[in-house]
Amino acid sequence: MPALGPDVVRRQVVIGASAVSPDGDRVVYTRRTVAGDRYQVNLWLVPYRGGRPRQLTHGRWSDSAPAWSPDGRRIAFLSDRAGAGKDDDADAELFLIDPDGGEAQRVCRAPHGAVGAPRWSPDGRTIAFVSPGEEVRFWTGDPKKHVARVIRTTDWQDDSGTRDRREHLFLVPARAGARPRQLTTGDFDVSHPAWHPSGKRLAFTSNLEADADLHPKPRIYEVAARGGKPKELVALPGFAEQPVWSPDGRRLGFVGTDILRAPDYAEPTLWVRDGSAVCSLTAHLDIPTTVGWASDLHDWIVASDPLPVWDGDDLLAVMNRRGRDEVWRSTAGGDPAQISRGDTTISALSTGGGRIVVTATGDQTPPEVCALEDGRLRPLTTHGGSWLRRNPAPVVREVDAGGVPAFLFEPPGAGERTAMVLAPHGGPYGSHAPTPELDTWVLVSRGYRVLAPNIRGSCGYGRAWIEAIQGAWGGPDADDLVTAVKWAVRRRLADPARIAVMGLSYGGWAANWLAGAEPKRFCAVVSENGVASMTTAHAVSCFGASYDRDIGYGPVATHYDGLWQASPLRMAHRITAPMLMLQGEADRICPIDDNWQLFVALRERGHDVEMILYPEEHHVMMATARPDRRVDRLERVVTFLERHCPPA
Repeated sequence: MPALGPDVVRRQVVIGASAVSPDGDRVVYTRRTVAGDRYQVNLWLVPYRGGRPRQLTHGRWSDSAPAWSPDGRRIAFLSDRAGAGKDDDADAELFLIDPDGGEAQRVCRAPHGAVGAPRWSPDGRTIAFVSPGEEVRFWTGDPKKHVARVIRTTDWQDDSGTRDRREHLFLVPARAGARPRQLTTGDFDVSHPAWHPSGKRLAFTSNLEADADLHPKPRIYEVAARGGKPKELVALPGFAEQPVWSPDGRRLGFVGTDILRAPDYAEPTLWVRDGSAVCSLTAHLDIPTTVGWASDLHDWIVASDPLPVWDGDDLLAVMNRRGRDEVWRSTAGGDPAQISRGDTTISALSTGGGRIVVTATGDQTPPEVCALEDGRLRPLTTHGGSWLRRNPAPVVREVDAGGVPAFLFEPPGAGERTAMVLAPHGGPYGSHAPTPELDTWVLVSRGYRVLAPNIRGSCGYGRAWIEAIQGAWGGPDADDLVTAVKWAVRRRLADPARIAVMGLSYGGWAANWLAGAEPKRFCAVVSENGVASMTTAHAVSCFGASYDRDIGYGPVATHYDGLWQASPLRMAHRITAPMLMLQGEADRICPIDDNWQLFVALRERGHDVEMILYPEEHHVMMATARPDRRVDRLERVVTFLERHCPPA
């Protein structure tokens, strides 16, 4: 198997958003490539019945979030082309283009930031989007002088930075040069706008409660298109989000949970509101309405769970089971049914003209635009995965690793007792999938086995599998990781002297934890944007306080001891394996304030530890960082592992 170098990042192609036209005849999609040290994203079209794709937009900029007009004659999309080449952080603006050809026309820019994904009104005359609103938060005096921020709530930042303005709903006429109008105002954020078929009102996700910063569980509201005070439509004990109206406007589909505070084990399910009645359509299945994949072969730069979609009177949604994403159909009078099969991972879902289209992969290769027909994927494109086709894919096996479900990625014809990398996933509410990460592909090409266990805490295996680690990090989850490693050694798959652990986010926490809890088991540790001190992360993470309370670790005044017991930092003195710590300087989910403490503790001992800081980069920088930084990161990972855990 030819070894892949870190510069494979520069060859990567990613097919992201896809949307089928209202008549079902054509599909528009995004295709991302690397141009120098920037990403270039263009829109493409492909016939549903098959044929050669046609590039719709051209240029060294990023076009995203394509949406068909109701009559199928125009496509709205976002683009940073106005600032391309001038500002790496140019805000996205709203454009229109004729799918049959012609130049794109700019509709508008947003007054105070980027335009969000466009949502067409039913009559095609107006487009809704979300963007930062007029009102400025926190700043005292003249906000332009930046004298001081006055902070009275905990929601002043998120992973993108400080939150000086709330995200609000805007409407703009669907014509070139139009001026947007801010529809909602107030100290709350808006997301997921959805037009009612009448065109007179819109539903959206938000939380208008006074303590929303402490309990940020969204609800669903609606507001008149002419303006006015939002009205609450759905409030569950957990959360309710992602509203979608049925074509007749009588029912509202959404995703939510009715378990108080929505801990991880309160997995989201598909719901419908019919009149005043609200019920879950899928709770009895004990599998979540979410994607669980963690592969950066999908598009992480604009990643989000696919919204539920209506197909006539039926509601479709993506569910996750045992690491696989599946499309399910819920009918008005029957039980939900699975309508896709195989080792699928999915990042987009759309319907039109009675046809279903997904961005998905059914094997180990990068995703393509696919028609979903009779339970199977029919690829409509082939240029999403051609950049990797010359390299044999890792062999993947779903294994029972001593009672722990896992995916094992290995080189074709791998022999006994190879070097192995244990790869705990992030979350911990998430899951590994049959689709490998790019890191995994590179490591397997160099002779490593990669063991990717879905330990307790992972989604897609039922509530009990997750509930076991509530308030117990470092217990059943760590036991499962060690059990999986012991299984690989017993089966003579792994050389016990050449086992490394590598993880991101919660996976970074797990790598840090195992380094101290199992100091003789691992010869190298790679911790990326992880957690070292749970007591610190509780406050410095942009959502640490609310998340910790939900999973049994808060408030801090009464749970300090539990947070410290779950902190890898308290075992720093036990760590013996060399450590490589990777950190995005702009990460607000797992910020450097936390992980620096572990680095200092190890440095004071004279330990072999190195921390690499990547400026301006955020939490999932392995997938979203500037291309040259991703190459540098992967070079360092490969070099570090080959030095301390040689593949041969």
